[in-house]
Amino acid sequence: MWDAVIQHHKEGSFDTDAMYDIYKRMDARLTYSDIANVFSGVYAGNYWSDTLYKMDPTILAEHMKKGLGLDYNRALSCATSAMSQWRGILLRKIYTDAGQIPEKESYTASVDIVCNQDNPLDTDQLITDWNNEFWETPKVGKNYVYIRCQNLNFQGAIKPQVRVFYSDAGFATPPSSWIQMYTVNGSKALGDVMLLGGESGSMELGIRGASEAFNFAPTAAKHYCIVASFASEFFDNNPLENVSSNWSSATWIKYNGAVGWHNVDPQKSIESTLKFYNLDGRPEKFAFEAYCKNVPKGTVITLKSKDSQFADLNSGSVEISQQYQLVATEAIVPSNHQGELEVLINTPDGKLLPEGALVEVRMVWLLDHTHDQYFNAADMMDANPDARELRNIRIPMGSFTFVGTSN
Repeated sequence: MWDAVIQHHKEGSFDTDAMYDIYKRMDARLTYSDIANVFSGVYAGNYWSDTLYKMDPTILAEHMKKGLGLDYNRALSCATSAMSQWRGILLRKIYTDAGQIPEKESYTASVDIVCNQDNPLDTDQLITDWNNEFWETPKVGKNYVYIRCQNLNFQGAIKPQVRVFYSDAGFATPPSSWIQMYTVNGSKALGDVMLLGGESGSMELGIRGASEAFNFAPTAAKHYCIVASFASEFFDNNPLENVSSNWSSATWIKYNGAVGWHNVDPQKSIESTLKFYNLDGRPEKFAFEAYCKNVPKGTVITLKSKDSQFADLNSGSVEISQQYQLVATEAIVPSNHQGELEVLINTPDGKLLPEGALVEVRMVWLLDHTHDQYFNAADMMDANPDARELRNIRIPMGSFTFVGTSN
């Protein structure tokens, strides 16, 4: 079935016409669920919603109803199941990412985003050492950045390319604040993916690849976020066209298997700054939370706004006394606001965090039961029990992790 649907896509067939032709010719052992699975991968671009910022099963269901005469509710069940698993180019958000949609774990520590400062890497090594983390803190000047990917559950050839961006470290940074990277060779915005052997090409099911090198040339020694987005002949996946609000920022990455962030870096100083954004045209409530692990006892941690007029955003100085401890604060952030969160991590000896210690700072959007996105948020976060009790729904807006080193 995959080969036949891919051929229809290459010929420019409407998905509804292709569905009917496939249905007439398919093996009797196959089902409507198989049709939904294949079309959700091959015609992925048709089902991406620019208003929901994710693959929309209702579009696929309507097209199955139109193309196959299938009962809508049955079609919706097939489409929803199909879109709960990513079928295409996968960029792992965490080590264990296997394409579950939506991603329910942390999604800002991608092992597939690679930086090796000014030393180029062999893409074969990146593919062969698949689960190794290749990350050296970017330095001022030239750095080589690579992005790994794999063909997951797409049973045919697919040729990916990748866009790479960076921004100052923070949360919910809009694309208008991203800076695009270009390839080392040719200064291209879309980089090719290399297979084993160092040549670009199409990726069959299960094949892994690593992009050609991108040039990352920061002008200051500070913390950065790197984001990558894979495109293919089946899914353009341009983040510059998709992210413009709190909802789109939160939804886009959780429902998109071909994008990832890297927001992890060794602590550089006692005081660090993370930018944060309320992208909506009305005030919204957010929590800022520091999850501390193996931080030396007696360390004092503070989260507060750098804007003296924004005094509500202040956790106070909290002394760490446990192996796992939370430091948190909440605030109403004004509409269309760009702020700066000051993160103070002051160890008893005045040094930086030791190896094995980390502080993950998260921004969480808090929606009460009167919010117009409340029930959508409950569905996305699988939090319907909370919604029935009218409790706040928590939507992650990103995180940045400061890790300790042996230095």
